[in-house]
Order: sequence, then C-alpha cells, then structure tokens
Amino acid sequence: MTYIVNSSSTSARCFSGASLAQIARRMTPVERAVLAADIIDGKVVLQGLTAKSVAHLVGTNQSYMFAALRATPVQRAAILAGTRR
Repeated sequence: MTYIVNSSSTSARCFSGASLAQIARRMTPVERAVLAADIIDGKVVLQGLTAKSVAHLVGTNQSYMFAALRATPVQRAAILAGTRR
C-alpha cells in the first residue's frame, strides 16, 4: 500500500486530513476500502483535523459543535441527559 509512513507495523500511522485526502485521491477503490478499515481498526490515526471536517464527519452543525466546546464537562453531561439545552 502507498500509505505506509514508517516501517514499524506495531505503531499506528498518523495522518492529517489534508495528507489523507492527497493519499486517498491516488488510491484505487479497493485500496481506499483497506485504508478505511485500517482507520477503524486504529492502525491509522487521523490528527490535526479542522473543526469543519470534524463537524462534517460526525454530521453536526458547526455552531452546535462550538457551543459544546464552550461547555464544561458537567454542562456537557447535563446536555446529554436532557436537563440542559
């Protein structure tokens, strides 16, 4: 595969969102499927993602995400429990 960054197979490989896009663009559909499986298995780690890309990945509005970022852990728990909006 073309996405191997280091020779150690025991540690996870790390990519930024931009480098992942560049790498995936040159891959076949089968190679992209294997890369996706490696991401899910934790063999490849995504780091340095932008707020916009994270919001898109999880399917939320950026405004809601930024409001959640401003909330304390206690406030986040209350939001998830439905006792705070």
